[in-house]
Formats: sequence, C-alpha cells, structure tokens
Amino acid sequence: MKNALFLFVLSFRFIGASNLSYGQSKESLKRQQFVSEFIEAVNVKKKNRIIKCIDRNNVSKYLDGIHKGNKDEFLSDFFKGLALTTNEYSRVPLDKIFDIRLSELNELQEGIAECKIILKTPEDNILTVLYLKSLKKKGKFAFVPAQR
Repeated sequence: MKNALFLFVLSFRFIGASNLSYGQSKESLKRQQFVSEFIEAVNVKKKNRIIKCIDRNNVSKYLDGIHKGNKDEFLSDFFKGLALTTNEYSRVPLDKIFDIRLSELNELQEGIAECKIILKTPEDNILTVLYLKSLKKKGKFAFVPAQR
C-alpha cells in the first residue's frame, strides 16, 4: 500500500512539473512569434506595425514628444546601432534596411530579454540591441531600445 501511495505522489509531482515546463515553453513560443512578427513588419516596411511592437512609454516620449510625430526620424533613432565594419554608432533609416535577422535572444531576468538584431543596409551590417519586455497582459510583449 505504501508503494502505491508513493507512486501516486511521485506521478502527481511529475505531471505538475511537466505542466510547468509546458507553460514556460508556451511563453517562449509567444515571445518568438512576437519577434517574428516584428521582423516581418520591418522587412515589409510597415511603420505602424513596427511602432505597435514598441513600448508605449517610449513611443509617447520619443515619437509624440521629441520627434513630433515624425515616424521616419523616430524609427531611425530606434534602430540606431553599431556598424560592424567601422565600430561607429549609426542611425538606421527604415528604407535603408534590406534585411533583418535575430542574432541572439537572451533572458536577462524574468520578464526582460535582450535581443541582438543585425540590420543589413547597403553601407554596412548594423548590430542593434533591443530589450523585449513582457507586459502585464499575459502573452503580450513590447520592445524598448537599449540605452546608447
């Protein structure tokens, strides 16, 4: 009887652990889907779709405030990064990006991941770092540019 009870408790713990890992992989899958949708929006040059992927506070402060609604200027600043051949920081206009790919996605802490993105332009490949944060709404995310 003790063996049956032990096996029951053990199987219950195993099922609970497998459900937890499923929940984590589901979150990771949603994050990857969000990043893929962002990359697709950049590739097809859909400014409004790109901006919807950016943290609202950042959009309010920079697009609405500093850039006075100029989406081109806002996105050039947002995609600012390090030119890989010259090691100089460069603003990257959206219309100059002919390819974008995710180089790395690293979890920094719970709810915050670092995305290293390579932007291919006619002049150079640009490494830009964006933070991807989980929003309070489960399964929703937003990008914030790294401090430069």
